[in-house]
Amino acid sequence: MIALYKILAIIGSFNIGFGLISLFIKEKCYLSETLIATIVGILIGKHVFNLVDLKNEISNNFMYEFSRMVITLQVVAVGAHVPKEYFKRAFKSIFVLLGPLMLISWVVSSLIIKFVSGFSYTLSFLAGACVTPTDPVLASGILKGKFANRYIPVHLRKLLAFESGANDGLGLPLLAIAIYNLVFKDNSTEIYSNWIYTTWLYEIGLSIVLGVGIGMGCKILLCQSKKHHLIDKDSYLAYILALSFFVSGVTAMMKIDDIFACFISGIAFAWCKEEILEEVKESQVMEILDMICSLSFFIFFGNVFSWSSFSIKNVAIAIFILLFRRLPFVVLFKKFIPQLYNDKEVFFAGWYGPIGVGAIFLAEHAKHELAHSKAGLIILDNEVVDLIHIIVLFSVILHGITAPVVHFHLRRSTKKDPKELYELSEYSETEGNTHKKQGKENNSDDDI
Repeated sequence: MIALYKILAIIGSFNIGFGLISLFIKEKCYLSETLIATIVGILIGKHVFNLVDLKNEISNNFMYEFSRMVITLQVVAVGAHVPKEYFKRAFKSIFVLLGPLMLISWVVSSLIIKFVSGFSYTLSFLAGACVTPTDPVLASGILKGKFANRYIPVHLRKLLAFESGANDGLGLPLLAIAIYNLVFKDNSTEIYSNWIYTTWLYEIGLSIVLGVGIGMGCKILLCQSKKHHLIDKDSYLAYILALSFFVSGVTAMMKIDDIFACFISGIAFAWCKEEILEEVKESQVMEILDMICSLSFFIFFGNVFSWSSFSIKNVAIAIFILLFRRLPFVVLFKKFIPQLYNDKEVFFAGWYGPIGVGAIFLAEHAKHELAHSKAGLIILDNEVVDLIHIIVLFSVILHGITAPVVHFHLRRSTKKDPKELYELSEYSETEGNTHKKQGKENNSDDDI
């Protein structure tokens, strides 16, 4: 019970303190809140001020379940804000990002880990699968706020948000093939039959069916309840939050891909013409809880980070993966991603593919699956998990501090050609004109 009180005190004090200066940190310093939360977690840990060591206060499964909850909240929120017309318009770009680009990122990350760390191919591809998906939690810190609204085109924000929401769930099949190789060794029949039937048909297929069914069912029920005045305002605004908990709980009990199911349910819930749902989609209940959970997670991550695994080899792997897993191939495939209109957007999409909570969740999921495998207890090497944590730490730092660089680059670009960022970013002529006016006002402010 004392451990719970410590955790609550830390979470509460950080959110109070950070909240008082959050506008200055995010809008003036252009630093992500996840970076600040991680630094705070490190500072209060045993390696700096030694105020609290959460690693000794929690159970072994805490990281697994906490990361699951944080990712679940984020992917439902992402899915619920994707309009149907955008998906139709950006289908080709989404397919390239979630198909060829994701596979290439997996292979490149795995080979970097293999040849630098010396792990076996199976462990390398397992670790590579963990760091392949872009993280919706870290991405949201970059794609939201005044900076994003002013300098990052809407179509680019939606594309990267959709990708980050979808590929965490789609990272499971990449992870599963490595897990099955560890479990069934050289039995290729068992490996591929389980991968096809268990992973793709059962876990992915059923998660899509349940996600669509639950999302659409909840949407219909909400519309009818609202139409007949049966639901109060508080329950109405918290509806998406309840949806995320329900889908996550049901799918986790069925041992299917709960992350992907939550994302699909959010999309199914949002794809409707009823104006009655706009208020619930725009409510801040989900965003507030998501922010608190995300910041709390990174405080915890910084506090329990294993500094003993910090080595030149692991640092090199982290830097190589962040530089080469995504950016070169986004540039290479830019002709096949029509939602990236110019080289600045190509660079932005290539660089901002952060690695975060999703990677930690997949690593913990691999540990859990191997510990409860058909072949009995298989312990995942701690060096693999520690390596993933180091990669996440470097992603938090590098993606957290490079926002000002992109800001000044886009600021200069906006002054040179204000239409470039605004005309191409909207779906309607009316919205485009609104942003052109905002662009002129912003330029006037800059000149002053």
